[in-house]
Amino acid sequence: MSQIPPMSAPPPAYLPPARPQSNVAAVVSLITGILGCIPGVSLLAVILGIVGIVKAGRPNVGGKGLAIAGLILGLIGCLGWTGGGLFIAVTAKKLVAEGAPARAVAKQFATDVGKGDADAAIRDCSSSMSPDKVRAAVSEAQSWGAFRDATFLAFNLNTNNGSKTMTIGGSAVFANATKPFSATLNQEDGVYRIIDFSFGPPQTNAPTQP
Repeated sequence: MSQIPPMSAPPPAYLPPARPQSNVAAVVSLITGILGCIPGVSLLAVILGIVGIVKAGRPNVGGKGLAIAGLILGLIGCLGWTGGGLFIAVTAKKLVAEGAPARAVAKQFATDVGKGDADAAIRDCSSSMSPDKVRAAVSEAQSWGAFRDATFLAFNLNTNNGSKTMTIGGSAVFANATKPFSATLNQEDGVYRIIDFSFGPPQTNAPTQP
């Protein structure tokens, strides 16, 4: 009697490799890193880059290179924005500090004009300033009332051969009118003197409520 040979085990079923999982955080990190010229986007690139790197450490998840690139671009952007912000802040602080003496002279000039003291206003000016222009401003200001305060919002400092010229602009508030006020001052022997000024059209102030 013949024996039936034993049947061999069937070959194992073929399983296709698992499909790689997408790493959205890595992709978005790279995109936001490239767009680092937009404020705040660089920080987002750094955060998503870290998330993308962590996610890429899981099995069958790619995108680690994209996440690293996005992280690096984000860090560069953050350093650039931080450095630029510090530079602007330091420059603005320096300009405000250097303009303090010029603002004080311009404010005193507006005070003397409001008081009707032409001689004092002329002393606030450089010798190149026409006394007649100052007297005309003092005469015109009699209807404005007493000087109350001045606000300077614009500053421009020019330095040429050690000589400083400061141009400031803002508004001067008098008892009866608020006037746009600008002045150009030149530093003479360490003291600012007005070399030009302008009072714009007056705006009548509202009466003070009792």
